[in-house]
Amino acid sequence: MADGHHVRPLGTIKLPLLIDNQYIYQIFVVADIDIPVVLGYDFMYNNQCVIDVPNKNLLLNSQTVDCHLESQTPSLFKISIDKQVTIPSNCETIIHALPNKKLPYGTTMILDNTSQSFKNKGVLVAKSICTFKGDNLPLRVMNMTDLPQTLYKNTCAGTAETVCSGQKGAKKQAFF
Repeated sequence: MADGHHVRPLGTIKLPLLIDNQYIYQIFVVADIDIPVVLGYDFMYNNQCVIDVPNKNLLLNSQTVDCHLESQTPSLFKISIDKQVTIPSNCETIIHALPNKKLPYGTTMILDNTSQSFKNKGVLVAKSICTFKGDNLPLRVMNMTDLPQTLYKNTCAGTAETVCSGQKGAKKQAFF
């Protein structure tokens, strides 16, 4: 490992790696390490990889891939209602919310109800896990009252906390 300690590999496996819109078949060494994946020199050499740290991207097989510093992804932030919606009495529905911070595509997070104004109206927000797909976040809400409740655009609906994810098939962006 880069820090000098030894790791015993568990084996190897050849897998398709999806970066942006490129599938690259790569042999991975499987080991019990604390980081999700390490792309080594052989991968970078075989795929003509050029890392451009000042511009936060890398060139991979002549295609530019945007990169993000993992430390710059917010870990806790508010989410707001995307557009005004009225929830009928005693009904449950899914509405759209927006993160109040810029997030990389594929960020997995836990959505939670911390909105006192929703609680005061008798509207509950279900705690859930979702993955940001670049547009909005699905928010499951329930009106516990006997009257319709209107939720207004840009109203804080709760909080989101990013989590590490082992998701399969999602479009991943590179992190430095």
